[in-house]
Amino acid sequence: MRIFFFIFAIFSLFVPGIAHADLATANNAYAQGNFQTAFQEFQALADKGDGFAQNRLGMLYRDGKGTEQDHKAATIWFQKAAEDGAISAYGNLGQAYEEGIGVAQDYVLAFKWYYLGQNLTKNAIALRRLKSKMSPLQTSEAKQLARDLLRTRRPSSGSVLPALRL
Repeated sequence: MRIFFFIFAIFSLFVPGIAHADLATANNAYAQGNFQTAFQEFQALADKGDGFAQNRLGMLYRDGKGTEQDHKAATIWFQKAAEDGAISAYGNLGQAYEEGIGVAQDYVLAFKWYYLGQNLTKNAIALRRLKSKMSPLQTSEAKQLARDLLRTRRPSSGSVLPALRL
């Protein structure tokens, strides 16, 4: 019985390293332009709920790298990542709603996601640009949607929730 627990303990030490290696493999493949391998690795991680991988998978679908371009699939993955608290996905989802790519154009939802991710410079710039296209009522509605999301969801581990003055 002791041998079983010893073997199990040793094996469990290597499991987290294996998952990390998959992310490292995916990131290395992406950086080297091997998008088919990156797509396969990110898909496996995204299916397990990894927010970073979900966002990256959405980018691969959006850009048609490692797979056929599919804006609808991209937006679905951005949505999953953003709802799981992957702040890196907020801007991608905001852009999809702002431009109506893969979803119906919706400035209120675009503003919501940019607003939640405004600690990232590119989102802050997009937020200012989008605000000029919206009425005060739309801006207020978008901020309320952001508040509602913050009450029900928290970012995934490793993410930093933006300090918002809502």
